[in-house]
Amino acid sequence: MQQSLFRVVCSQLLIVTLSVLPFSARFAGAQEQVRIPTSSLPGDVEDASAIESVLSQGRVLEKEQRWPEALSHYDAALKKYPQHTDLQRRQTLAEIHCELDRRFADSSFANLVRTTDERRALEAFDEVVLKIQTHYVVEPDWQKLTWRGTANLDVALTKPTFVKINAPQASSDQINAFRHE
Repeated sequence: MQQSLFRVVCSQLLIVTLSVLPFSARFAGAQEQVRIPTSSLPGDVEDASAIESVLSQGRVLEKEQRWPEALSHYDAALKKYPQHTDLQRRQTLAEIHCELDRRFADSSFANLVRTTDERRALEAFDEVVLKIQTHYVVEPDWQKLTWRGTANLDVALTKPTFVKINAPQASSDQINAFRHE
């Protein structure tokens, strides 16, 4: 059953990933940067307190599933603290939630996902990968792209609309077991 759930969810998630890939791909061509630990920067105490406050406020927005507000909140914080990895992670999570919510609110997109079989989803995925390989001057960071796709899947599995369309027979326990494998 889990193998079947995996195949269905993955084939349908390919369509979802393809819809957000142009947005996600911006990370793929980015060159690696040297990160200076935030604890070694000037103003440690004030900055640490401010960042903790930002993260705390963001967690409230996330808990209330106010994803667009959380995204704006983290975007603003990253302008002041662009190298802070916790802020980057929270911003990415909010971004994924917003993109998935937007896509599944679009009935034509939801219908496309519902009617696309595994073979066509894989063909579309192959086409996008080929375009990435062809058009990127710098080799894409496949690990980051894979991480982003996996994060999209994990978030999508928390969305009732996604589960209803892609895994209607799966129980919550099966979905949670799959997410934690």
